[in-house]
Amino acid sequence: MWEQPAVYASHEDPLAARSSIRLTELADRPVRMFRREVAPKMYDRWSEDLADSGVEIDTTVAYRFGAHVVAEVGQGEYLTLGQASARDVYPGMAVIPIVHGLTPLPITLAWRSADDRPQVMQFIELARSFAAEGGPLTSVPWRAKPARSQPPVPS
Repeated sequence: MWEQPAVYASHEDPLAARSSIRLTELADRPVRMFRREVAPKMYDRWSEDLADSGVEIDTTVAYRFGAHVVAEVGQGEYLTLGQASARDVYPGMAVIPIVHGLTPLPITLAWRSADDRPQVMQFIELARSFAAEGGPLTSVPWRAKPARSQPPVPS
C-alpha cells in the first residue's frame, strides 16, 4: 500500500486552509526534514523530489520527530513532511496532503508465516480491508497496489 505524503504547517499558515497542495507550492518556504538515519531510503528519495520541485531543505537542523517539532511547526517556525494519516494524531499542526511531486510512503505489513494466532490473523484481515477500501484516515485516496520496489509516479 502507498500512503499520501503531507506537509505539516501551523494552523495560522495560509496552507492550513487547503485540502491539498502540490510540492512546488513549498518553494521559498522553510522546510525541515527528519534526520537521514531515521529512514535513509525515504530521506534520499524525498530529497530528490524536493530538489526536482525547486524546494530547498533547511539542512541546518535535522530531527527525530517529537513534541518539540510539533511545537515549532505549530508556532510557524518551519514546515515539515510526513504522512497524511497523521492529521488526527498531531492537533498542534495542520496536515495538508501533497498530491503531486513527493513520492508516496510505502506501508508494508510483515509477519512470521508460522504465526497463526487469531489476533495476528484478525490484524492481517483488518489491514487488508483498509487496503481494499482505499485506506483509513486520509481524504486523499491511498494508492493500494501490489508490493513492488518502486512507488507509483504521482500524477
